[in-house]
Amino acid sequence: MSNITNCNSCARCRKEYSLLRSFAKTLERGSIIWYHVGGSYCSKAILLLHLNYWFKLYALSEFEREFCFVRRDKINYYLDIAQTVAERCTCLRRKFGAIIVNHDEIISTGYVGAPRGRKNCVDLKTCVREEKNVPRGERYELCRSVHAECNAIISASRRDMVGSTLFLVGIECSTGELVEEAAPCSMCKRQIINAGIVRVIIRNTPEEFTSVNVHEWIDYDESLSGKLGY
Repeated sequence: MSNITNCNSCARCRKEYSLLRSFAKTLERGSIIWYHVGGSYCSKAILLLHLNYWFKLYALSEFEREFCFVRRDKINYYLDIAQTVAERCTCLRRKFGAIIVNHDEIISTGYVGAPRGRKNCVDLKTCVREEKNVPRGERYELCRSVHAECNAIISASRRDMVGSTLFLVGIECSTGELVEEAAPCSMCKRQIINAGIVRVIIRNTPEEFTSVNVHEWIDYDESLSGKLGY
């Protein structure tokens, strides 16, 4: 199913068109993530491309109006932007991108990188924490970089951040996959609390995310329990 422009060669897809029509409302609500079509499984995004092709092939204007303008939900819209910001990251271990949003406006963005004027790890082609095999979330005094959350916070005024939401996305440099169980480190949590940010939303998959109430970090002070990492 990789070549969508050649979808006309997939007879089974065309035969299942009427069945797909019955899934219209369900798909629009986003509850279908995978659908078996044309002998293989495809994602919702690929399924939409198939539908889009059928609309043009059969001039189905009624369904084109219904399907072709499926909007991205607001949270994943902001997470998509944060993930794009992460592409500017200069870390050799993990790319993180963060954006701060308040009253439905982006206040600031931030990605992992060395302080202005200093050389980045990507320039030095070495990471001290990687060389020492330091677990994630620990020994950040060895790191040359400023974290994405911190860079976003220092790029905005506190009066703009009070009551805001921070969106965070992490990508493993070695695999290009999303970081599993990503979360701000203990130092970033402190700055997020003091900035007045009330919620942090972290991407788990391209569609799923975790929403954290920052007040939980105040009630549960991990520095008192001696918990390390994240």
